[in-house]
Amino acid sequence: MHALKRTHGSFMLIARTIVVLFCSAISLAAAAAPKLVAFVEANGCKILGDASTVKRLQEIAAQGTVAWDGQCKRGLIEGKGVLRQEGTLTVDGKIKNYVYFLSGSARKGQRQGPWRRETFDRFAGSPKFYTSAAAVKFYAGVARGKPRLVVIKDLAQLSPAFRQFVIDAQKEAEPANPALRYRQTAAPVASAPPVIEAPDTRPPIKPSATAGPRVTASSQSRQMGAEGLLALKAWQSASPPAYPETLVVDFQTGREIKMIGMLMPTDNQTRAPKIVRIESSDDSNAWTSQAASEIPCAPNADDGWLNLGLLAVAKGRYLKIVIIANCGDPEFVAVRGLRFK
Repeated sequence: MHALKRTHGSFMLIARTIVVLFCSAISLAAAAAPKLVAFVEANGCKILGDASTVKRLQEIAAQGTVAWDGQCKRGLIEGKGVLRQEGTLTVDGKIKNYVYFLSGSARKGQRQGPWRRETFDRFAGSPKFYTSAAAVKFYAGVARGKPRLVVIKDLAQLSPAFRQFVIDAQKEAEPANPALRYRQTAAPVASAPPVIEAPDTRPPIKPSATAGPRVTASSQSRQMGAEGLLALKAWQSASPPAYPETLVVDFQTGREIKMIGMLMPTDNQTRAPKIVRIESSDDSNAWTSQAASEIPCAPNADDGWLNLGLLAVAKGRYLKIVIIANCGDPEFVAVRGLRFK
């Protein structure tokens, strides 16, 4: 009987010790976890982070911009997206422009898991700009460990949004990293002199008054061609996309376009276009181009469409939608429908 009591007493002592240690561990973890505070980005969505991170974001926003291009749920950043930070600094009396693209996933306002940080720096008037990339891990909104440098040997290693930014920057300066130089593919050299044909004196064929608009694409997957886009039949590119992917609409007659409506994929929103450029033409040879722009990865109209208002009215028989990047899916870019106003 005494042995039984001693055994029971020992068991109770061990149990109490375990409870005390468990409670102590919880208290230590709670004390170690930094308190999260909120930062409101340019579009009004909140980002939760530790005090030092939020302070840095506030400093950048005070003299530049900090904007999130992903979803915003209940006022908090959510899902995949890019946190873009840009501004200027004065270094030794010289003005330096900088842009940071931070891409990754967030949940309930907190950045989670692996993120990519891509940077752009250029002194005003300099013929060169500098870029770098690093991998950062986040846990519960806080960066853990030191950023790990990513060696960039090709433009294809950059995220779609940053890649296009670097390409556009080369209109004014050269990348210090030669691997990031963008060269347009040259037209093939003819192996024989061109054949000069007699001019065609026949009158041009006018389009039929009953002919409707036609849509073609630079590529498409099996059974998901572009010809049905105006009838709300989805188009999907070949896999993987060979950017830029293009959709060309032949209206059969000249018209003006002020707004383009896109119906985005419902099963995989990351396949939706993200960076697009709009071009128009009367003859499909000479094109008038508008600047490339980023568009939301989610509908902005009550009927589920994404309505894209053009900076300038597009005029002509042909309209080209040039898709430079999608919302993150590596396999396809897709659109469920098109409409125009």
